[in-house]
Amino acid sequence: MADIFSKRQKHLRGKHPDVYQYDDLPGPFRVQVIYILRDILGTDSRFRGRPGPTETWFTAIHKFLAEEYGVHQLHEQGDTPQAVVFNFLESADVDQVFDVIEVSFRLAYALESDGKRKGVPGVVLDPDAAVEKLNGRFQEHKIGYRFESGQVLRIDSEFIHQEAVKPALHLLQAPHFAGAKEEFLKAHTRYREQEFEDTISESLKALESTLKVICKRKGWPFSEEDTARKLIQIVFNHGLIPKYLQSQFSSLQSLLVSGVPTMRNRDSGHGRGTTPRQVPAHLAGYALHTTASAIVFLAEAAGD
Repeated sequence: MADIFSKRQKHLRGKHPDVYQYDDLPGPFRVQVIYILRDILGTDSRFRGRPGPTETWFTAIHKFLAEEYGVHQLHEQGDTPQAVVFNFLESADVDQVFDVIEVSFRLAYALESDGKRKGVPGVVLDPDAAVEKLNGRFQEHKIGYRFESGQVLRIDSEFIHQEAVKPALHLLQAPHFAGAKEEFLKAHTRYREQEFEDTISESLKALESTLKVICKRKGWPFSEEDTARKLIQIVFNHGLIPKYLQSQFSSLQSLLVSGVPTMRNRDSGHGRGTTPRQVPAHLAGYALHTTASAIVFLAEAAGD
């Protein structure tokens, strides 16, 4: 991000909080998102009275979101589909802004793959560079989200995200981990939506799926009904962790056996009964990030 005087002064005056915010998107950030979307999808243009590529693409974005929301128009103002979507971005709630970002970037990546963005007026950024710029804006405004693997993910710690979540997503890109990746991303979605009990459940599903993939690829017998606790014991019994390192990994083994699995069994894996449980955010975050760390460790140890 550009180092300009006003930003330095805000930082010096303490105008930027030291912790992330999740429930508000500042106006400048919304405008910066609009600039990014222009850079990856271009500007409205017409050719011999016909819609240009950008107008066609924003018509598709508008139609998709309007249908999902069950409305005729995303916003009452705007003389082109792009203008309507951009006006919507400036007034929509947080989740709706992220919907626009996700749909727009997925479209940009698809168009890039098909070579359809080449030569379109206003297209100046490739999708990867745009993602980097978007994540820079998130960081600049201390907004606790990042765009990874086609989704906006909530983060509580930049260190945890870089050292655990991002490597886990990278490892889960392999085709044989497709199910685990879907469950891990669903856990992140539930976390963003503050559905903390479901966050823990989906985290455990991702961990169990990862363990089953490892067992299957290694040829180690297991049952599809095996729980995380049993699957963890199987990989240890087969020496996924060398014996001479067992003492050094005793704390990790304790974490895998009694950490995340126990949380699901006690807090979200069984029926809720007549009294709804309130799973605290910090417990859900711990489950999610512990799962990410475990996935990275297990996949790397297995050579996957």
